[in-house]
Amino acid sequence: MLTNFYERNGLIVTNTWFRKPKRRMYTWKAPGDWSRYKLDYILVKHQCRNSVKDVHTLPGADIDSDHNLLVAKICTRLKKIIRFQKRRPQWDLVKLYAQRQSVQDNTEEKLSAIRRDSGNVKVQWNNIKECVLEIISDLVGKG
Repeated sequence: MLTNFYERNGLIVTNTWFRKPKRRMYTWKAPGDWSRYKLDYILVKHQCRNSVKDVHTLPGADIDSDHNLLVAKICTRLKKIIRFQKRRPQWDLVKLYAQRQSVQDNTEEKLSAIRRDSGNVKVQWNNIKECVLEIISDLVGKG
């Protein structure tokens, strides 16, 4: 049943790949018996088989079971998470070029209305910037 399962699902048994001493291969020993058996397996997708670096048992591990602990060393590469930032909409430059005269006239009108002595340089800059952005977004829009 296990063979059919891993063949049907594209899996491979990793603890049969690596050559190890016998004491690192078996996973269960019957009480009072000298026979040792492989009963526990680690299954991995076939496409991830190169990431498995080593599989072995730890017979001396204190896990309160008659099975030996089966350990696999797997090297994984995590993918970088790309977070998309909201892109600012671009101005439609074709419309801006087509309506450049009306944009220029409206800008000159509104800038003449802004007083030059309205405070410090930062306040003046913010007023000019808001004026230009308002005119362009009204007449041209974003593409």
